[in-house]
Amino acid sequence: LGTPTFGDTFAYQTNQDAAFLAKWTPQIYSASNYAGAGSNFAATLANILFVNGMLCLVLNQPSVGASNGAEILSAKPQGYGTYEFCVRHGSTSPTPTGAGAQVSGGISATFLLSENNGGGAGYVEIDAPEVEGCHAWAEYDNWFNSDSGGNTEPQGGKFVSQGAGSDSYLSVPDVASVFHFYGFKWSAGRIDYYLDGVLQGSCTANVPVPGAGGNTPGIDINHYGCNSASWGGAATVGVKRYMYVKSANFWAA
Repeated sequence: LGTPTFGDTFAYQTNQDAAFLAKWTPQIYSASNYAGAGSNFAATLANILFVNGMLCLVLNQPSVGASNGAEILSAKPQGYGTYEFCVRHGSTSPTPTGAGAQVSGGISATFLLSENNGGGAGYVEIDAPEVEGCHAWAEYDNWFNSDSGGNTEPQGGKFVSQGAGSDSYLSVPDVASVFHFYGFKWSAGRIDYYLDGVLQGSCTANVPVPGAGGNTPGIDINHYGCNSASWGGAATVGVKRYMYVKSANFWAA
């Protein structure tokens, strides 16, 4: 695809590097029952690290009802085009190549998210993917203007449906132990999803429109804690987890 319109390989020393802050905005906040996942969550600057030339988002879970992790949002929005992330999702390995385990009680995700999180006109969220600590699979869906009828999932191909209004998923047994390329092509009325360069399936219903209502999403990467039977699994208290990202790229259509 040539040179990305926006891209990063995260070759930084600290989260205060000027080059990092020119491309990304660390999201610093606290939220009760974050994402409806049964845990109070704090996104902190201290949990944004760079290890062996790649991004590392750390998740701590000091108690059943509280966690702290990290989130970054691209400084500029993106629209139609091709996106690709090279990621090892959340595990207990403190190094990118270690043999850490996947444990319950957390979500690691690469997705698109509008800065306006109010959910009104123009709100866009495309999850590609979200990984629950309690499952060895990658989950996909999208939201547009809060979709009062529920989120919309990819259909067909290698996707496994969990029913209307619930994320579809791809089985990825080593999702937390090795790096994979997670990609998607977003175009008018269609999103095509790829794993390691191979087409897995598509979404052709209720596809978000960039700029509708004046809000176009940016790339968001986050790692947060849960304590929920339905989303992320029960908390695993006192066990630190790590999400590693080698690259995040976007090629405009």
